[in-house]
Amino acid sequence: MKPLLILIASAATLLAAEKPNIIFIMTDDQGYGDASSYNPESKISTPGIDRIAREGLRFTDAHSGSAVCTPTRYGLLTGRYSWRSRLQSGVMVTGDKKGCLIDSSVLTVPEFLKQHGYQTAIVGKWHLGYHYEFPEGEKGLRNISTKKPYGNFKALAAPIGSKIIDGPAEHGFDEFHGFHHAREMHSWAVNDTVTETIPLDQVITRCTDESIRFIEEQSKIPEPFFLYLALGSPHTPIVPSDEWVGKSGIGTYGDFVMETDHATVRILEALDRLKIADNTLIFFTTDNGCSPQAKIPELLKKGHDPNYSLRGMKSDAWDGGHRVPYVVRWPGVIEPGRVSDEVICHNNLMATCAEILGAKLPDDRRRGQLLHPSRAARRGDEGTNPPFRHPPLHLRPFRDPQGRLEIHRRQRIGRMVERRRRQSVPALQHGG
Repeated sequence: MKPLLILIASAATLLAAEKPNIIFIMTDDQGYGDASSYNPESKISTPGIDRIAREGLRFTDAHSGSAVCTPTRYGLLTGRYSWRSRLQSGVMVTGDKKGCLIDSSVLTVPEFLKQHGYQTAIVGKWHLGYHYEFPEGEKGLRNISTKKPYGNFKALAAPIGSKIIDGPAEHGFDEFHGFHHAREMHSWAVNDTVTETIPLDQVITRCTDESIRFIEEQSKIPEPFFLYLALGSPHTPIVPSDEWVGKSGIGTYGDFVMETDHATVRILEALDRLKIADNTLIFFTTDNGCSPQAKIPELLKKGHDPNYSLRGMKSDAWDGGHRVPYVVRWPGVIEPGRVSDEVICHNNLMATCAEILGAKLPDDRRRGQLLHPSRAARRGDEGTNPPFRHPPLHLRPFRDPQGRLEIHRRQRIGRMVERRRRQSVPALQHGG
Protein backbone atom coordinates (compact mmCIF):
# COMPACT_ATOMS: atom_id res chain seq x y z
CA MET A 1 0.00 0.00 0.00
CA LYS A 2 1.42 3.40 -0.97
CA PRO A 3 0.34 6.70 0.58
CA LEU A 4 -0.63 9.23 -2.08
CA LEU A 5 2.50 11.31 -1.54
CA ILE A 6 4.76 8.42 -2.52
CA LEU A 7 3.18 8.68 -5.96
CA ILE A 8 3.63 12.45 -6.03
CA ALA A 9 7.25 12.71 -4.91
CA SER A 10 10.12 10.96 -3.16
CA ALA A 11 10.56 11.24 0.60
CA ALA A 12 13.85 13.10 0.12
CA THR A 13 12.19 15.71 -2.08
CA LEU A 14 9.41 16.22 0.44
CA LEU A 15 11.84 16.67 3.32
CA ALA A 16 13.63 19.39 1.36
CA ALA A 17 10.41 21.25 0.52
CA GLU A 18 8.90 24.04 2.58
CA LYS A 19 5.32 23.87 3.82
CA PRO A 20 3.45 24.53 0.58
CA ASN A 21 0.39 26.64 0.05
CA ILE A 22 -2.42 24.25 -0.88
CA ILE A 23 -5.19 25.05 -3.34
CA PHE A 24 -7.92 22.48 -3.95
CA ILE A 25 -10.23 23.30 -6.87
CA MET A 26 -13.35 21.16 -7.29
CA THR A 27 -15.99 21.76 -9.93
CA ASP A 28 -19.55 20.45 -9.83
CA ASP A 29 -21.07 17.83 -12.17
CA GLN A 30 -18.20 18.02 -14.68
CA GLY A 31 -17.61 14.74 -16.49
CA TYR A 32 -14.42 12.76 -17.04
CA GLY A 33 -14.64 13.55 -20.75
CA ASP A 34 -15.17 17.29 -20.22
CA ALA A 35 -11.41 17.82 -19.83
CA SER A 36 -9.47 17.80 -23.08
CA SER A 37 -6.42 16.30 -21.37
CA TYR A 38 -8.57 13.25 -20.58
CA ASN A 39 -10.67 13.08 -23.74
CA PRO A 40 -8.70 13.58 -26.96
CA GLU A 41 -12.01 13.88 -28.83
CA SER A 42 -13.44 16.52 -26.49
CA LYS A 43 -15.17 19.44 -28.17
CA ILE A 44 -14.56 21.61 -25.11
CA SER A 45 -11.30 23.46 -24.57
CA THR A 46 -10.01 23.30 -20.98
CA PRO A 47 -6.61 25.02 -20.90
CA GLY A 48 -6.64 25.39 -17.11
CA ILE A 49 -6.98 21.67 -16.37
CA ASP A 50 -4.64 20.84 -19.23
CA ARG A 51 -1.90 23.14 -17.94
CA ILE A 52 -1.92 21.48 -14.52
CA ALA A 53 -1.79 18.07 -16.21
CA ARG A 54 1.07 19.15 -18.48
CA GLU A 55 3.10 20.68 -15.64
CA GLY A 56 2.24 18.06 -13.03
CA LEU A 57 0.65 14.67 -12.50
CA ARG A 58 -2.54 13.34 -14.09
CA PHE A 59 -4.41 10.47 -12.44
CA THR A 60 -6.48 8.40 -14.85
CA ASP A 61 -8.35 6.31 -12.26
CA ALA A 62 -9.38 8.84 -9.61
CA HIS A 63 -12.77 8.67 -7.92
CA SER A 64 -15.00 10.91 -5.89
CA GLY A 65 -16.31 9.39 -2.67
CA SER A 66 -19.82 9.58 -4.07
CA ALA A 67 -21.82 10.11 -7.22
CA VAL A 68 -23.61 13.14 -5.73
CA CYS A 69 -22.59 16.42 -4.08
CA THR A 70 -22.88 16.32 -0.28
CA PRO A 71 -21.27 12.96 0.52
CA THR A 72 -18.35 13.70 -1.81
CA ARG A 73 -17.68 16.93 0.10
CA TYR A 74 -17.99 15.18 3.44
CA GLY A 75 -15.38 12.60 2.45
CA LEU A 76 -13.05 15.21 0.98
CA LEU A 77 -12.99 17.38 4.11
CA THR A 78 -12.95 14.60 6.72
CA GLY A 79 -11.19 11.64 5.11
CA ARG A 80 -14.10 9.46 6.25
CA TYR A 81 -16.61 7.37 4.38
CA SER A 82 -19.71 9.52 4.01
CA TRP A 83 -22.02 6.76 5.17
CA ARG A 84 -20.48 7.12 8.64
CA SER A 85 -22.43 10.37 8.88
CA ARG A 86 -26.15 10.64 9.63
CA LEU A 87 -26.86 11.16 5.90
CA GLN A 88 -27.66 7.76 4.47
CA SER A 89 -29.02 8.88 1.09
CA GLY A 90 -29.44 12.00 -0.99
CA VAL A 91 -27.94 15.42 -0.23
CA MET A 92 -28.25 18.16 2.39
CA VAL A 93 -30.42 21.25 2.32
CA THR A 94 -30.36 24.28 4.61
CA GLY A 95 -32.75 24.42 7.53
CA ASP A 96 -31.69 21.13 9.11
CA LYS A 97 -31.81 21.99 12.82
CA LYS A 98 -29.21 19.30 13.46
CA GLY A 99 -26.78 21.62 11.71
CA CYS A 100 -23.79 20.69 9.62
CA LEU A 101 -23.38 17.09 8.52
CA ILE A 102 -19.83 17.15 9.92
CA ASP A 103 -20.08 16.55 13.65
CA SER A 104 -18.12 18.96 15.81
CA SER A 105 -16.01 16.04 17.09
CA VAL A 106 -14.82 15.12 13.59
CA LEU A 107 -11.51 16.62 12.48
CA THR A 108 -11.58 18.40 9.11
CA VAL A 109 -8.78 19.17 6.66
CA PRO A 110 -8.82 22.93 7.44
CA GLU A 111 -8.83 22.27 11.20
CA PHE A 112 -5.85 19.96 10.80
CA LEU A 113 -3.97 22.46 8.65
CA LYS A 114 -4.70 25.30 11.09
CA GLN A 115 -2.93 23.23 13.75
CA HIS A 116 0.14 23.54 11.53
CA GLY A 117 0.00 27.27 10.94
CA TYR A 118 -2.18 27.51 7.84
CA GLN A 119 -4.66 30.27 7.05
CA THR A 120 -7.79 28.68 5.58
CA ALA A 121 -10.61 29.75 3.27
CA ILE A 122 -13.47 28.23 1.33
CA VAL A 123 -14.91 30.00 -1.68
CA GLY A 124 -18.04 28.76 -3.43
CA LYS A 125 -20.34 25.85 -2.63
CA TRP A 126 -20.54 24.41 0.90
CA HIS A 127 -23.44 21.89 0.66
CA LEU A 128 -22.77 20.23 3.99
CA GLY A 129 -25.67 21.74 5.85
CA TYR A 130 -26.25 24.85 7.92
CA HIS A 131 -29.32 26.78 8.94
CA TYR A 132 -30.21 30.45 9.05
CA GLU A 133 -31.25 32.82 11.77
CA PHE A 134 -33.36 35.32 9.88
CA PRO A 135 -33.49 39.06 10.64
CA GLU A 136 -36.38 40.24 12.76
CA GLY A 137 -39.56 40.41 10.71
CA GLU A 138 -38.33 37.96 8.06
CA LYS A 139 -40.14 34.63 7.85
CA GLY A 140 -37.65 32.59 5.86
CA LEU A 141 -36.36 31.78 2.41
CA ARG A 142 -38.21 33.39 -0.46
CA ASN A 143 -38.82 32.09 -3.95
CA ILE A 144 -37.10 33.91 -6.78
CA SER A 145 -38.56 33.83 -10.27
CA THR A 146 -36.05 32.40 -12.72
CA LYS A 147 -37.30 33.46 -16.10
CA LYS A 148 -34.84 34.03 -18.93
CA PRO A 149 -31.84 33.77 -18.98
CA TYR A 150 -32.00 31.16 -16.20
CA GLY A 151 -34.78 28.99 -17.54
CA ASN A 152 -37.16 27.04 -15.31
CA PHE A 153 -35.01 26.85 -12.19
CA LYS A 154 -36.57 26.84 -8.74
CA ALA A 155 -34.36 29.23 -6.80
CA LEU A 156 -34.53 30.37 -3.18
CA ALA A 157 -32.88 33.29 -1.44
CA ALA A 158 -32.26 34.07 2.21
CA PRO A 159 -32.92 37.63 3.37
CA ILE A 160 -29.84 39.83 3.49
CA GLY A 161 -28.52 39.93 7.03
CA SER A 162 -29.44 36.30 7.78
CA LYS A 163 -26.94 34.62 10.08
CA ILE A 164 -25.41 31.25 9.19
CA ILE A 165 -25.42 28.75 12.06
CA ASP A 166 -22.98 25.81 12.11
CA GLY A 167 -21.39 26.58 8.77
CA PRO A 168 -17.79 26.60 7.46
CA ALA A 169 -16.54 28.90 10.24
CA GLU A 170 -17.36 26.25 12.84
CA HIS A 171 -15.41 23.58 10.94
CA GLY A 172 -12.00 25.10 10.40
CA PHE A 173 -12.33 27.85 7.81
CA ASP A 174 -11.09 31.33 8.67
CA GLU A 175 -13.02 32.75 5.72
CA PHE A 176 -16.15 31.73 3.80
CA HIS A 177 -17.30 33.49 0.66
CA GLY A 178 -20.06 31.60 -1.09
CA PHE A 179 -23.40 29.86 -0.83
CA HIS A 180 -24.90 26.63 0.37
CA HIS A 181 -26.04 24.82 -2.79
CA ALA A 182 -27.36 25.50 -6.30
CA ARG A 183 -30.93 26.45 -5.37
CA GLU A 184 -29.62 29.05 -2.91
CA MET A 185 -26.80 30.32 -5.11
CA HIS A 186 -28.41 33.77 -5.16
CA SER A 187 -27.67 34.09 -1.42
CA TRP A 188 -24.05 35.16 -1.25
CA ALA A 189 -22.57 34.90 2.23
CA VAL A 190 -19.41 36.28 3.78
CA ASN A 191 -18.28 34.28 6.80
CA ASP A 192 -21.47 33.90 8.88
CA THR A 193 -23.76 36.44 7.20
CA VAL A 194 -25.74 36.65 3.95
CA THR A 195 -24.55 39.93 2.46
CA GLU A 196 -26.22 40.19 -0.95
CA THR A 197 -28.30 38.59 -3.67
CA ILE A 198 -26.26 38.10 -6.82
CA PRO A 199 -27.15 37.13 -10.42
CA LEU A 200 -26.58 33.47 -11.14
CA ASP A 201 -24.47 34.13 -14.23
CA GLN A 202 -21.97 36.10 -12.13
CA VAL A 203 -21.22 33.40 -9.57
CA ILE A 204 -18.14 31.94 -11.31
CA THR A 205 -16.58 35.38 -11.66
CA ARG A 206 -17.30 36.24 -8.02
CA CYS A 207 -15.82 32.96 -6.81
CA THR A 208 -12.68 33.49 -8.87
CA ASP A 209 -12.30 37.12 -7.81
CA GLU A 210 -12.62 36.22 -4.12
CA SER A 211 -10.13 33.39 -4.51
CA ILE A 212 -7.55 35.66 -6.12
CA ARG A 213 -8.12 38.31 -3.45
CA PHE A 214 -7.43 35.72 -0.74
CA ILE A 215 -4.30 34.48 -2.54
CA GLU A 216 -3.01 38.03 -2.97
CA GLU A 217 -3.53 38.83 0.72
CA GLN A 218 -1.89 35.61 1.86
CA SER A 219 1.10 36.11 -0.44
CA LYS A 220 2.11 39.09 1.71
CA ILE A 221 2.51 37.08 4.92
CA PRO A 222 4.90 34.24 5.77
CA GLU A 223 2.30 31.68 6.88
CA PRO A 224 1.08 29.15 4.30
CA PHE A 225 -2.54 29.04 3.19
CA PHE A 226 -5.18 26.49 2.25
CA LEU A 227 -7.80 27.56 -0.29
CA TYR A 228 -10.73 25.28 -1.11
CA LEU A 229 -12.38 26.63 -4.25
CA ALA A 230 -15.64 24.72 -4.64
CA LEU A 231 -17.16 26.00 -7.86
CA GLY A 232 -20.89 25.40 -8.29
CA SER A 233 -20.59 24.89 -12.04
CA PRO A 234 -21.25 23.37 -14.51
CA HIS A 235 -24.10 22.11 -12.27
CA THR A 236 -27.52 23.54 -13.07
CA PRO A 237 -28.54 26.25 -13.62
CA ILE A 238 -26.42 26.14 -16.77
CA VAL A 239 -25.93 29.88 -17.21
CA PRO A 240 -22.75 31.00 -18.96
CA SER A 241 -22.17 34.73 -18.78
CA ASP A 242 -22.55 36.82 -21.93
CA GLU A 243 -18.80 36.76 -22.56
CA TRP A 244 -18.82 32.97 -22.90
CA VAL A 245 -22.06 32.31 -24.77
CA GLY A 246 -21.36 30.52 -28.06
CA LYS A 247 -17.65 29.92 -27.44
CA SER A 248 -17.73 26.12 -27.37
CA GLY A 249 -19.81 25.64 -30.50
CA ILE A 250 -21.80 22.81 -28.88
CA GLY A 251 -24.29 24.75 -26.76
CA THR A 252 -24.63 26.33 -23.36
CA TYR A 253 -23.22 23.37 -21.41
CA GLY A 254 -19.98 23.50 -23.37
CA ASP A 255 -19.84 27.27 -22.92
CA PHE A 256 -20.38 26.87 -19.17
CA VAL A 257 -17.60 24.28 -18.85
CA MET A 258 -15.24 26.62 -20.67
CA GLU A 259 -16.12 29.49 -18.36
CA THR A 260 -15.69 27.19 -15.36
CA ASP A 261 -12.24 26.15 -16.55
CA HIS A 262 -11.26 29.81 -16.98
CA ALA A 263 -11.41 30.13 -13.18
CA THR A 264 -8.50 27.67 -13.01
CA VAL A 265 -6.67 29.60 -15.73
CA ARG A 266 -6.99 32.80 -13.69
CA ILE A 267 -5.83 31.12 -10.46
CA LEU A 268 -2.70 29.81 -12.21
CA GLU A 269 -2.01 33.23 -13.70
CA ALA A 270 -2.34 34.82 -10.26
CA LEU A 271 0.19 32.39 -8.78
CA ASP A 272 2.62 33.27 -11.59
CA ARG A 273 2.09 37.02 -11.16
CA LEU A 274 2.62 36.82 -7.39
CA LYS A 275 5.66 34.54 -7.85
CA ILE A 276 4.36 31.90 -5.43
CA ALA A 277 3.65 29.11 -7.92
CA ASP A 278 6.81 27.19 -6.97
CA ASN A 279 5.65 26.74 -3.39
CA THR A 280 2.00 26.06 -4.12
CA LEU A 281 0.51 22.58 -4.40
CA ILE A 282 -2.61 22.82 -6.55
CA PHE A 283 -5.22 20.12 -7.13
CA PHE A 284 -8.04 20.10 -9.65
CA THR A 285 -10.87 17.59 -9.69
CA THR A 286 -14.67 17.34 -9.88
CA ASP A 287 -17.25 16.13 -7.37
CA ASN A 288 -18.88 13.45 -9.53
CA GLY A 289 -19.72 12.61 -13.13
CA CYS A 290 -21.66 14.65 -15.65
CA SER A 291 -25.34 15.21 -14.86
CA PRO A 292 -28.16 14.24 -17.23
CA GLN A 293 -29.22 17.90 -16.91
CA ALA A 294 -26.39 18.64 -19.35
CA LYS A 295 -28.54 16.95 -22.02
CA ILE A 296 -26.00 14.23 -22.74
CA PRO A 297 -27.81 12.79 -25.82
CA GLU A 298 -27.62 16.21 -27.50
CA LEU A 299 -23.93 16.50 -26.66
CA LEU A 300 -23.27 13.04 -28.09
CA LYS A 301 -24.94 14.04 -31.35
CA LYS A 302 -22.51 16.95 -31.55
CA GLY A 303 -19.56 14.62 -31.08
CA HIS A 304 -18.86 15.28 -27.40
CA ASP A 305 -19.06 12.55 -24.75
CA PRO A 306 -18.90 14.25 -21.33
CA ASN A 307 -18.25 10.96 -19.54
CA TYR A 308 -15.82 9.66 -22.20
CA SER A 309 -17.41 6.24 -22.76
CA LEU A 310 -17.64 5.46 -19.06
CA ARG A 311 -20.82 3.65 -18.12
CA GLY A 312 -23.31 5.75 -16.19
CA MET A 313 -23.51 9.38 -15.12
CA LYS A 314 -24.07 11.48 -11.97
CA SER A 315 -25.98 9.56 -9.27
CA ASP A 316 -24.95 6.18 -10.70
CA ALA A 317 -22.83 3.53 -9.03
CA TRP A 318 -21.19 2.93 -12.41
CA ASP A 319 -17.82 4.53 -13.11
CA GLY A 320 -19.44 7.40 -15.01
CA GLY A 321 -20.96 8.51 -11.72
CA HIS A 322 -17.73 8.92 -9.77
CA ARG A 323 -14.63 8.47 -11.93
CA VAL A 324 -13.30 11.99 -12.31
CA PRO A 325 -10.42 14.08 -13.67
CA TYR A 326 -7.74 14.59 -11.02
CA VAL A 327 -4.57 16.57 -11.72
CA VAL A 328 -1.92 17.84 -9.30
CA ARG A 329 0.97 20.30 -9.68
CA TRP A 330 3.80 21.18 -7.30
CA PRO A 331 6.76 22.65 -9.19
CA GLY A 332 10.11 21.22 -8.16
CA VAL A 333 8.46 18.35 -6.31
CA ILE A 334 6.19 16.69 -8.87
CA GLU A 335 7.88 15.81 -12.14
CA PRO A 336 6.01 17.47 -15.06
CA GLY A 337 3.96 15.38 -17.45
CA ARG A 338 3.56 12.31 -15.26
CA VAL A 339 0.55 10.00 -15.63
CA SER A 340 -0.59 7.48 -13.01
CA ASP A 341 -3.19 4.74 -13.33
CA GLU A 342 -3.29 4.09 -9.57
CA VAL A 343 -6.76 4.11 -8.01
CA ILE A 344 -7.20 7.13 -5.73
CA CYS A 345 -10.12 8.79 -3.99
CA HIS A 346 -10.93 12.34 -2.84
CA ASN A 347 -10.92 11.04 0.73
CA ASN A 348 -7.11 10.79 0.52
CA LEU A 349 -6.69 14.57 0.91
CA MET A 350 -6.33 14.66 4.69
CA ALA A 351 -3.76 11.85 4.77
CA THR A 352 -1.93 13.53 1.91
CA CYS A 353 -1.71 16.79 3.88
CA ALA A 354 -0.38 14.85 6.88
CA GLU A 355 2.30 13.24 4.72
CA ILE A 356 3.34 16.62 3.34
CA LEU A 357 3.72 18.07 6.84
CA GLY A 358 5.30 14.98 8.35
CA ALA A 359 2.50 15.04 10.90
CA LYS A 360 0.56 12.24 12.54
CA LEU A 361 -3.20 12.14 12.29
CA PRO A 362 -5.29 11.27 15.35
CA ASP A 363 -5.60 7.55 15.98
CA ASP A 364 -8.80 7.14 13.98
CA ARG A 365 -8.91 3.97 11.92
CA ARG A 366 -11.97 5.29 10.09
CA ARG A 367 -9.98 8.02 8.35
CA GLY A 368 -8.65 6.24 5.23
CA GLN A 369 -4.92 6.80 4.85
CA LEU A 370 -3.91 4.47 2.04
CA LEU A 371 -3.93 5.15 -1.66
CA HIS A 372 -5.81 2.17 -3.04
CA PRO A 373 -7.50 0.36 -0.15
CA SER A 374 -9.64 -1.91 -2.38
CA ARG A 375 -6.71 -4.35 -2.57
CA ALA A 376 -7.19 -5.15 1.09
CA ALA A 377 -10.98 -5.30 0.87
CA ARG A 378 -11.33 -8.74 2.43
CA ARG A 379 -9.14 -8.13 5.50
CA GLY A 380 -11.88 -6.68 7.69
CA ASP A 381 -9.56 -3.81 8.64
CA GLU A 382 -11.40 -0.47 8.60
CA GLY A 383 -8.19 1.35 7.74
CA THR A 384 -7.91 -0.58 4.48
CA ASN A 385 -11.51 -1.02 3.43
CA PRO A 386 -12.49 -0.49 -0.24
CA PRO A 387 -13.54 2.98 -1.40
CA PHE A 388 -17.30 2.61 -1.07
CA ARG A 389 -19.48 5.07 -2.97
CA HIS A 390 -22.52 6.89 -1.66
CA PRO A 391 -25.15 7.11 -4.39
CA PRO A 392 -28.62 8.50 -3.63
CA LEU A 393 -29.95 5.12 -2.47
CA HIS A 394 -28.98 2.88 0.45
CA LEU A 395 -26.30 1.05 -1.54
CA ARG A 396 -22.58 0.76 -0.88
CA PRO A 397 -20.84 0.02 -4.18
CA PHE A 398 -17.12 -0.36 -4.78
CA ARG A 399 -14.92 -1.52 -7.62
CA ASP A 400 -12.61 -4.42 -6.95
CA PRO A 401 -9.10 -4.71 -8.50
CA GLN A 402 -10.51 -6.68 -11.44
CA GLY A 403 -12.76 -3.76 -12.38
CA ARG A 404 -15.97 -5.43 -11.18
CA LEU A 405 -18.59 -3.42 -9.37
CA GLU A 406 -19.72 -4.94 -6.08
CA ILE A 407 -22.84 -3.53 -4.46
CA HIS A 408 -23.60 -4.05 -0.80
CA ARG A 409 -26.92 -3.16 0.79
CA ARG A 410 -26.99 -2.15 4.43
CA GLN A 411 -29.88 -3.53 6.43
CA ARG A 412 -30.35 -2.29 9.99
CA ILE A 413 -31.67 -4.82 12.49
CA GLY A 414 -31.78 -3.12 15.89
CA ARG A 415 -28.19 -2.07 16.43
CA MET A 416 -26.83 -4.66 14.04
CA VAL A 417 -25.84 -3.78 10.48
CA GLU A 418 -25.76 -6.56 7.93
CA ARG A 419 -23.86 -6.07 4.69
CA ARG A 420 -24.74 -8.41 1.87
CA ARG A 421 -23.06 -8.73 -1.49
CA ARG A 422 -25.73 -8.01 -4.10
CA GLN A 423 -24.00 -8.31 -7.45
CA SER A 424 -20.67 -8.24 -9.18
CA VAL A 425 -20.71 -6.76 -12.66
CA PRO A 426 -18.31 -4.93 -15.00
CA ALA A 427 -18.15 -1.30 -13.96
CA LEU A 428 -16.26 0.56 -16.62
CA GLN A 429 -17.50 0.94 -20.17
CA HIS A 430 -20.87 1.57 -21.82
CA GLY A 431 -22.71 -1.72 -22.28
CA GLY A 432 -20.10 -3.48 -20.11
